[in-house]
Parts: sequence; structure tokens; C-alpha cells
Amino acid sequence: MSQPQSLKALSFKPDKSLPSVIDVEEAILGGILLDRNAIERVSELLPEHFYVGAHAQIFDAALSLHQAQKPCDLMSVASLMNDRGILDEIGGQNRLSYFVDQTVSAVNIDHYADLVIGKWQRRQIISKSRAIASLGFDETVSDAELKAEFEEGLTALFEGNAKQELIALGSILEAEIDAISAQESTCTNPGMMTGFHELDSMIGGLNRSNLVIVAGRTSMGKSAFVASLARNLAPDQKVALFSLEMSSGQIARRMLSAETSISSNRLRDAQIGDLGWQEIGSGLSALVDLPIYINDSSNISVNHIRSQVRKLKSQQGSVGVVMIDYLHLMMNGSSEETRELGKITRELKRLARELDVCIVLLSQLNRSVESRQDKRPTKPDLRQSGSIEEDADVILMLYRDEYYNPDSSDRGIAEVIVAKNRHGATGTINLLFEGEYSRFRNLASVAAPSPAPAPKKPNTPSSPQTSPAKKEPAKVAVISLVQSPPEPDNVEGFRRGDRVEVTLDNFDKRTRKEIEKQDDCSLVGLKGTIVSFKFSDFGGDHFDPLIMFDGARGIFNKSTIYLRKLNDSECDDF
Repeated sequence: MSQPQSLKALSFKPDKSLPSVIDVEEAILGGILLDRNAIERVSELLPEHFYVGAHAQIFDAALSLHQAQKPCDLMSVASLMNDRGILDEIGGQNRLSYFVDQTVSAVNIDHYADLVIGKWQRRQIISKSRAIASLGFDETVSDAELKAEFEEGLTALFEGNAKQELIALGSILEAEIDAISAQESTCTNPGMMTGFHELDSMIGGLNRSNLVIVAGRTSMGKSAFVASLARNLAPDQKVALFSLEMSSGQIARRMLSAETSISSNRLRDAQIGDLGWQEIGSGLSALVDLPIYINDSSNISVNHIRSQVRKLKSQQGSVGVVMIDYLHLMMNGSSEETRELGKITRELKRLARELDVCIVLLSQLNRSVESRQDKRPTKPDLRQSGSIEEDADVILMLYRDEYYNPDSSDRGIAEVIVAKNRHGATGTINLLFEGEYSRFRNLASVAAPSPAPAPKKPNTPSSPQTSPAKKEPAKVAVISLVQSPPEPDNVEGFRRGDRVEVTLDNFDKRTRKEIEKQDDCSLVGLKGTIVSFKFSDFGGDHFDPLIMFDGARGIFNKSTIYLRKLNDSECDDF
């Protein structure tokens, strides 16, 4: 057999200025020659990992014998190296005997292999750094080429040694059945819940190792949607948000606006007032300890994201979701935009698996959508859609009809189009969009109440309803939605946070869409919490009360609302 040409020149006197563990390399070779099973315990080790060229040749001979299912003892390795014409160059059989004589056993050989690989990785870093430094002095190399070369080198270092062993199907199935059983017994979902109930039902939440694309035209609310996602996820998951478009301060103000229902304009103009500062105090209490971490670097790469998330994981223990706003700002100016975007999305998909996180990536849409009569986006509307569509596990597209049709009956409604779902269904869900607060919320999805005779409509605001036995007299009021100052804290004795029983009547067309209709167009006995009394965005001179029913939020405009404040004992059953 001829000598392999790929291995370095034979030498027992290498440059000791580079990281190495020569005595450990000798111990590995002695262990392999001494123990016939030792080589199986260093399956990750390759000839190029050895620093000494002669050591690499000896290991390559032993590995060749092992792969041919032959013994790799001293005599067999010596014979093969003699056939290759290199036995004398490494010092003959006596040199191989020296390795065996210096080795007591191969008990620690797997640990030794890790040491050798670690030193090899350090040498690779040094070598790549020297090459990059040399390119840095070459004025014929562009900045973009230099940056790309550097990033490719780092990626190769991180991924080059990561290998997955083959696993038997039976073992995989056993683990999956255990996971399904545990999920059933605990009634939990393996995904990370977005807080948007219909979306969670359709896609099963956000799943680790997935790449999720959120796309939309300008002013559809992509950044607000991601901020709402982060807020909903953060109580249970650590979220890393990389914003290439907005500063960290702008993001923080948006989240504060969403939390307090103080408009972004009021925060910008510092028009707060005493009541507003109370709301800000409550909002800060809710937000300040959330595990949301923001990086607003305007020039960021996949490797920088990798480094930052690795650092965060080492500090905090785990990270659930990484959000990036947005894809097209990560480009380095290459003339081949499609190819560059494809490379970025492929690297992000690999990064999601490597770090065991879900990556949520914002993306722009082509302008061609503006020329269609129906401007709802589809997958081909993604800019350079081929690679993005291929790499994504889930694609969400945002559409707000009121942006194109100011008189739309769906004002305040945002459609989230699930255009791709690798592991489930596709379709469209609707959310409430409150632009002045940069906030997305669930629309009310209210089931009909338990069968019961409908109470008669009270004649006056003070008409009492019959209270259950041994309970405090219940407060009853009819709130006629008439003009009043914006964003009041209370209306006719009812305040934000009050728990109430609600009867709705006189629905308009939009309200009928949002709730399940009764024959008499009346819902009775619904229990909920008053979130706010929001001045109408739909014109007119009335309020749109925002009321939470069993975790779902809905806005009921141009309706007559009958509220009965619940006493403490009734709230316990809520």
C-alpha cells in the first residue's frame, strides 16, 4: 500500500510554539497498540487531529486496519507501515514498542482523545486567524469578501466536528412514545405557547429547532407582532431579540405602551399625567423582570447571533426563542441577493438546531402584492422566496384590510395567514390590532352560556337584579356608550380590573362576527374582567369597552352593555 498523500510530513520535532499535547498523543498510540478495543473508544479522533506528523501516520495505519476489521496491534501496524514504505522513517518497530512500553493501560484513552481534539481546534483558530489577518492587509480584497471569509471560517470551526451517530429506529420510537405519554399525562404541549390561542391551536406553539418566518408588507405590524409574541412568551421562556431596525429604547417604549394602554404618541411627547404615571408604575412592575434580552446592533451576522445566544445560555441556563428583525438588513451588500439570502436562512435553520431554540425571523414581501386586487400575501410574495420558503418550518403572513380599505368592516382586525406549517395545518386566524399601542391581542371567542332563562332588560341603570342567597347586593348598571374624554379610568362607577357579569345587546355587524350569535342577538351571564374603556377607533361618539372573557379579549363597539359587578364570593368561582 502506498503512503496517503493527505497526511503531513513525518516529524517528531514539530514547532512547539503551537498548542499541543505530544505526550498525550503518545499515550493514545500506546493504548491502541496495547488494547485491541481501545480504538473503538476514540471514534471522533482523526489522523489530522494529531500535531506530530509521525503520530498521524501511525494512527492512520491503525485506523485503516480497524476499518478493515483486522487487529491493530504492534506487529500488524508495523507490517502495514512497512508496506507503505514509512516504517523506517518513524524509527522502525522499536519506536512503536516505545509507545507500548510507556503505556500502562488504555483506561483514559477517551479523555486523552478530547485533549488532542481540543488542541487541534485551537491550532485551527490560530491558523484561520493568521489567514484572515493576511487578507486584511490585502487591499485587493473587498470588505464584504473579507467579512464573508471570516464568517465562513468561524462556521466551519463550530460545525466541522459536530457529528451525529446513527440511532436505531426502535430507540427513537421508544423515546417518542415516552414523550407522548408524558405530554398526555401532564396535559402539556411541547411547543412554547404564543398566547394567541387560535394560532397555538393551529401550529402547536413555537417549537425548538424550528425556523419561523413572519412576513408582511410595510405597516402591517411585523415588529409589533414580534414584540407581542415576546411579551406573551417571556413569563415562561427566555427571549433574545435582535433588532437591526429599531433601537432598544424604541422597542422598550413600544412594550411599555402595549402594557399600559398609553399611546406611543403620548409616551413620545411625554404627555403622561398623574393617572398615566400610575399606569406606567404598574406596567414597569409587569415588564421589568421579564427575561427578554435585546441587541440593537445595526450590522449583525449569523455568527454574531450564535456568539451572543451562546453567551446568554451560559449565563441564564437556557434560551427558548431568538427573534430577528429583520432578514434583509442582515445582507452585506452582495450583488447576488437571492444567493446571499438563501445562505443566511440556511445558516439560521442550522443555528436553530445547533442551539436548540426557535428562531423567529421577520421578512419583507415583494412590491408585486400592491398591484393585485386581493392584496393578501402568499408564499411567492416573499422576496427571493425560493430559499426562504424551503428553509422555513412555519411561515406567518400578516394582512390588515383597513390599511388598503379605510372603510373596511374589519377595521382593527389583523389576519395572520399560516402559509406554511411543516408539521400541521395551514389557514388564517384573526387577531385584534391596536396600532396606537403597538399591540396584538386575541379576539373574543365566546361560547354560548349554559342554558338558562334570559333575565329581562333593566329599565334603568339602577335596577337591581336578584342576587344569590347570602350574597352581598349586586351592583347593576347599563352603560350607554356616549361621548366622554379618551381613555377614562372608570365609567359610571365601574373601573378597570372590576370582575363583572355581562349582558350584551344591540350588536352591530362587526360585533356579530366576533361572538356566537343567539336567536335574540343577546348574550347573558358572561363573566369577565374590564380591561379598559377605550374611545372608539371607528368614528362616532362612543366607547369600545375592552373586556376579557376567560382569557380571550374582544372589543364590542356600538353595543349596549349591561354590567353587574361581582362580589368577592362570586369572583372565587370565576
